[in-house]
Amino acid sequence: MATAKKDQNIMQPKLNTNPTLPNLWVDSLNVASREDNICVLRFFTSLPEGFFEQVRVMTDKQKLKKFVDALCNTLNYYPTKKQPPIKGKKEPLSH
Repeated sequence: MATAKKDQNIMQPKLNTNPTLPNLWVDSLNVASREDNICVLRFFTSLPEGFFEQVRVMTDKQKLKKFVDALCNTLNYYPTKKQPPIKGKKEPLSH
């Protein structure tokens, strides 16, 4: 019982939201990783005139991995890495 009471006393940081931020519709995501473990995420919207960048976000790889985990958990979708084709092995033709 003492541990449960101890856990309840831990202060959680307040989540401050900004209700004036606009909601953006995005169709595409571009992710680039730098050598210093910083990732740049660029979100785009597709329109007949072309793709328009809506927002650019930078974060470190470790935080981005946590974001990906949160997305996967929310969507209940856990993609697997595709295996590269074996050299010299030909795939059968589909008819």
